[in-house]
Amino acid sequence: MPTNSSYLTTINQRFARFVFSGPFAVFLILLGSALRLKHYFENRSLWIDEAYIAVEITARTWSEIIRQVPLFVDQVKPPIAFSLIVKSLAVMFGPQEYVLRLYPLLAGIGSVVLFYYFLKRYASREAAPLALGLFAVCDALVYYSAEVKPYGNDLFVMLVLYGLAEFILRNNDRWWRFLLLAVGGSVAVWLSFSSVFVLGGLGLVLGVRALLAGNGKAAGIILGVGLCWLANFVVLYLGTLDRMLDSEYFWSFHIWKVNVLSVPLFSWQALVWLKRIFLSAFQSPVGVIFPSFAAVLFLFGGYVVFRRDRARFSVLFAPVLLAILAAILRQYPFASRLILFVIPAFLVFMAEGAVGLVRLSRKAAIPAAVVLIGILFYMPVKTNAHYFVAGHSKEEMRPIMQFMKENFQPGDGIVVTDFALPQYFYYVSSLPCDYRTPSKILGLDGGQILEGYRLGEITDSVRTREGVHYVPFREIYGIYSKDGFLRRFLVNSKGYKTLFSHIDFQLVEGGRLWVILPNYQPDMKDFMLGTLGRNGRKLLEFASKRFTIYLFDMGPRSKSH
Repeated sequence: MPTNSSYLTTINQRFARFVFSGPFAVFLILLGSALRLKHYFENRSLWIDEAYIAVEITARTWSEIIRQVPLFVDQVKPPIAFSLIVKSLAVMFGPQEYVLRLYPLLAGIGSVVLFYYFLKRYASREAAPLALGLFAVCDALVYYSAEVKPYGNDLFVMLVLYGLAEFILRNNDRWWRFLLLAVGGSVAVWLSFSSVFVLGGLGLVLGVRALLAGNGKAAGIILGVGLCWLANFVVLYLGTLDRMLDSEYFWSFHIWKVNVLSVPLFSWQALVWLKRIFLSAFQSPVGVIFPSFAAVLFLFGGYVVFRRDRARFSVLFAPVLLAILAAILRQYPFASRLILFVIPAFLVFMAEGAVGLVRLSRKAAIPAAVVLIGILFYMPVKTNAHYFVAGHSKEEMRPIMQFMKENFQPGDGIVVTDFALPQYFYYVSSLPCDYRTPSKILGLDGGQILEGYRLGEITDSVRTREGVHYVPFREIYGIYSKDGFLRRFLVNSKGYKTLFSHIDFQLVEGGRLWVILPNYQPDMKDFMLGTLGRNGRKLLEFASKRFTIYLFDMGPRSKSH
């Protein structure tokens, strides 16, 4: 009769066989795909960051995208190839949110599949299921799989490049494989800004490896491949990236200011900064609890991979090292969504470290494995469970614009906060709404009369000068195509006006005025509603997440009420 210990041993062996089997890997791939699809089918409204990109893509022509003619001058532009792919889908299927988020979704699900094959070469049999599970439920990867942004695409491009490089790592020197890597890397430069770190790492590792092996022919070919990548990057840098990096607005973002080195390089403060950005990466984008403990697993696992296969360790670690170097040189922040491409290296090293720690535990291996799995999966599972119930919505402008569409009358005036301007421009085209606010002839453009529809823009907060509260306001003229899509907008050359205790927007012919205000700025709402209430009469109100829209009658009769 079997003893309890032999029975438990049999169960453990069967469980281990299942965890390391193909069906379990398929389950993890399906789980990761399901989480990404669930987020996608929430179909939440575009929030401000997405709306900037969506309008830049849908409003500009193919030529304007390629030539990088900006619509919003101060905003960061997505990679050209990414914009062209999304625009192609929008032209074929329409500019709805589902369509704009389709390529990020496909890239997100594709990344889960590619990571499974990636692990076959870069992780041990024991560490692969753990790394794949963490990848499947990583919150950052789930989120950016349904966001009109290029960050999930960065990871997809990286995994494709690793797949191409694998041909060379297998000691296969056929010329067409180098050509494939050269072409793939050149395309990657235009598809993903962060691909430069992956390509730089691959070029260094493959080149040094060929030289150490005494293969001068392969080293020369790799040098040629690298020069091909470099030529594409130089063209991209001179055409796009140098203007972005020189922009003061660009450097005003918090993520850029605190995640590049701003203290002397050879100082104690620099070491503190380096430790902070390294540990922060385990919280975001990796998304695990106890970053210091995760860092220990990372270092231990990195050592294990280094002992097993130095070439593949170098391929994994080189992009991480180059990204940190770029942050030291103040060229790229090592933080959050901008470094999704380091997640494979982090997860492989952490998983190998966890497996190595379990092996060291010997008789306590099972309890150690349970504790480690609990620590690594606690935060991703908790976060995904929260969003599975609550959803990922940040703000809901679509119902606001739908409400205005249902109640709009030609000649109504519209005023929006600056934090709602790109969303307004997107939804006024994609619903489409009636944008026939009072218009103005702006001049001639290529022999055609240029007609703009007036829109008032206000800041999202109340300012104070010498004890007097005020709100800056300016006029914008939206220029639309014949089918109702925004083409561009012009700002009144007189700049901002100042709104004090009364309002005269000079936008209202029929006396009706729509105002979109933020819910998160109560002082702003009180100021605007108080001012509008003294000079007009509120007719309608509709609230949504982060914003509320009001309709006021500002005609002469309303002031008598």
